[in-house]
This record gives sequence, C-alpha cells and structure tokens, in this order.
Amino acid sequence: MNYAQVIYDTLSPLGLPVKETKYTGAEPVYIVFTCYNEQAAATAANEPIEREYDFMLNLYQQASNASADLNLIKEQVISLLEKAGFCNVIARNRNDLETEYNRWLFDCSYTENLQETP
Repeated sequence: MNYAQVIYDTLSPLGLPVKETKYTGAEPVYIVFTCYNEQAAATAANEPIEREYDFMLNLYQQASNASADLNLIKEQVISLLEKAGFCNVIARNRNDLETEYNRWLFDCSYTENLQETP
C-alpha cells in the first residue's frame, strides 16, 4: 500500500500543502505527516491478513498569520480522516511559541485488508 498516497488523497479537499516528513514551501498553513509504525493487525494461518499503519500528522500555522481558522481546519482534518477509515484519531494542541508556530498534532491508524477480494 502506498500509505502516503492515502494521506494525500484523504486530505486533498483541504487545499493545503500535505508533505511527508518535511515541508519546505512558503505557505503559512500546512500539514506534515510520518508513518511511525507498521505491523500485522490480524493473521490467519501465520500469514498477515490485515496491516495496520500508525501515523502522526502535524497541522502547522505561522503564529503571525491569522488567515485561517486553525481550529476549524483541525475539525475538518478529523472528519476527513474518520470518513476515509482512519481509526483512533486523537488531536492535541501543541502551540510552540519558541518556533512561532501554532500546531495541532494528530495520532491515528489505518488498517489495510491484505486479502484479495473475489
């Protein structure tokens, strides 16, 4: 599974830059994500039949920029993730005055069915 594509497709309706690991652009609001764990979520006959991917996503906004309602975007991120089948979506406010960014941190997981469908 191309998990990065799943994240991109899920969050594309936001119209924000979404990048894996690091964003180097100039937009004041963006999302960066990483997959920090991948494991068999279910097995049958000692073979994985489901694979779980655990993600951390960061929604950043430059503190000096008030062009977007970060709390509204946070709610939209949660809604899009849950509609796409992501589970255990947890959001934490992690404003960082030292780096001058407002931030929402999301933890979530996605389970892929590895069995072929007839």
